[in-house]
Amino acid sequence: MSEMPSQADVLHAFIEPLLDVIRSATGLTGQLGPMTLARSMPAPPYMKVQIQVRGRVFGPIICTFDPAMAREVTARMMATEESPAFDSPECRDALGELANILVGNATGALLDVGCAIELAPPHAEVAHEAGELAHRTLSVPVTTEYGQMNLLIGLSAH
Repeated sequence: MSEMPSQADVLHAFIEPLLDVIRSATGLTGQLGPMTLARSMPAPPYMKVQIQVRGRVFGPIICTFDPAMAREVTARMMATEESPAFDSPECRDALGELANILVGNATGALLDVGCAIELAPPHAEVAHEAGELAHRTLSVPVTTEYGQMNLLIGLSAH
C-alpha cells in the first residue's frame, strides 16, 4: 500500500481548482474568503448538497448556497434568463451537478497523490433550520456578486 497523502494534498485537491470550476461551469467570478473550522452549518435558509466520499479518505463534502446564489447558479447552468424557485427540482439538480463537478474534479488530483476515492451521488435539500456538523469541518467560503457558497470539507483518513 502506498503512503497516505498529506492533509495538505487532500485539501489542495478540493480548494485549488474551486474558483476555476465555478467560473467554467457558471461564468461567475468569485473570491475565496477566510477559511475557518466550523462546528455548524451556515444560517438558514440555504441549499445543501452533500456528496459522501469513500476510500483512503472518507466523509462528507458539503456545498451550501444562499438563495440568491443558488438561483443565479441554476439559471446560468440551465442557460436561461429566468431563475427558478430556490426550492425547485431544477435548482436541486443544477446545484447537485455543480457539486459533483467540484468533487469529481478533485478525484484526479487525489489519484495523482495515490489516493483513490469513490463518490456517492449528490444529495440536495433546502435547509430551513440551523444544523450542527458531526465534527469540526474546514469551511471555504466563496463570494460572488450574487451571493455566497461554502465548501465544507469533512474528510478523515483511514
